[in-house]
Amino acid sequence: MLADVESHSVKQLSEPDIVQPIPVRYWWLKRISVVAGVLLVGLVLLRVWWGHEAERRLQATIKHYQDAGQPVLPSEFDAILDAVPDDQNAAILYEKAMKKMVFLSTSGVHVNAFYDDETTTLEKDRLAADELIQKNAEVFALVREARGRPQVAWSDRVTGGMFSLGTPQRSLSRLLYFSVGYHLETGNHAEAVETLHDAVIFTDNISDHPTLISSMVSWACSGIVFYQIEETGASLRVEGTSDRLTDKDVPVSRKQVHDLIRALIDTESARSSMIQAMHAERAFQIQGIDTIYKNPSPWLPTIPYWSPMGIHQELLEPVACLNAVRSMHAMDKLVVAAGESNWQRSNTIVDHKETEFSLLARAVNPFGDLSTWEISFRWFFRSQARRRMAGVALAIRLYEIDHGHRPEALQLLVPDYLEEIPADPFSRDDAPILYKPEGEVSILYSVGYNGEDNDGLNFRSFDDRREGEKKGDIVFYLDGRPDDKE
Repeated sequence: MLADVESHSVKQLSEPDIVQPIPVRYWWLKRISVVAGVLLVGLVLLRVWWGHEAERRLQATIKHYQDAGQPVLPSEFDAILDAVPDDQNAAILYEKAMKKMVFLSTSGVHVNAFYDDETTTLEKDRLAADELIQKNAEVFALVREARGRPQVAWSDRVTGGMFSLGTPQRSLSRLLYFSVGYHLETGNHAEAVETLHDAVIFTDNISDHPTLISSMVSWACSGIVFYQIEETGASLRVEGTSDRLTDKDVPVSRKQVHDLIRALIDTESARSSMIQAMHAERAFQIQGIDTIYKNPSPWLPTIPYWSPMGIHQELLEPVACLNAVRSMHAMDKLVVAAGESNWQRSNTIVDHKETEFSLLARAVNPFGDLSTWEISFRWFFRSQARRRMAGVALAIRLYEIDHGHRPEALQLLVPDYLEEIPADPFSRDDAPILYKPEGEVSILYSVGYNGEDNDGLNFRSFDDRREGEKKGDIVFYLDGRPDDKE
């Protein structure tokens, strides 16, 4: 027995150790782990390089515009606004006026009711109207004073993004509209025209804030002014004539009318504001990247880096930076388009097939989507057309007072009433605004979006708006809009 144990022990010591092979599945797992580790390190290094390269391109693009003397960072726009002296800043007076607006009389009549409610009229509710004019006397005085200040810097800043959606500015425009109607109704045509002039300068000053939303607010507010001239311009009473004057009338001077005409015909400031808005929209590309990916605003929820959303942001930040670079360069086209004299050339420049971004780019940076620019430019040029026609309509009124009838052709207004006939901003060759004195109604008109003369067929007369824009013209009625064109 003992001999058997010793024999077995000697056998164990003499035989070499046998190494069991690693199972196949563990061998491949080891290989996969090594490869995965190498790939992970490679991806991290790629992300670091990619992020560095994207940031380098973004900073190089920013420097390109700065070297060209253009503000490109939101803070640079704010610095320009901050440099405006208070004693030259019209916005200070406007904002003070907007805080003092009164819209409701003690009898419960609202200012808006005078043009939104057919049962409320200046004749029937004269006491309420008198009260509202009196309570807003300081508001009107501040707006008049602001007209004499050469610069504008609203308290809203570009770094804030939005322009308060223009709600106070829209409200003040409506109050000025009410004031013009009140003074025309009470026979004070001089004050009515001065208030119209106040309103024109006010809308120009709204668009001086360097954002597209401020320009859009300006177009909406100026539309109220043009509509009022369309509705009441034919009844304007001018001093030095006996035309429909009564003992209670306070006629407007020719100088006042000519000053208003010049303010309406001059659209260069609006074009400069549109170019400035395009520069600011380019700055928002950078602000969007900074707000979402680099320095999130306090109103955004805090996203941990290790969370799925945090990892998503970390991985796609370079994509957003490169997309911002691309969109900033695409904005160069829109800057040029904003400086064009007519819609046809402007629309040719905005080539959507080249400037629209990929689906990935839109998902990463929604600020780069240019799909709505065409609409913005349509509104811009339509506002310019209506503005110029409002100025021409006032010149026609002066001619009518002097000659007892309207001119047979607009060229008869030159040079006594207009220096030249303003160009139609929708005409391909910058042809002048068109005029149709004979017919069912007397009108001025622009050839509209299709660039074709449709003999004053109003695009609003079509049930389908898109069809109307393709086939119709933009019409300005010299005796007020017919009931079916409201």
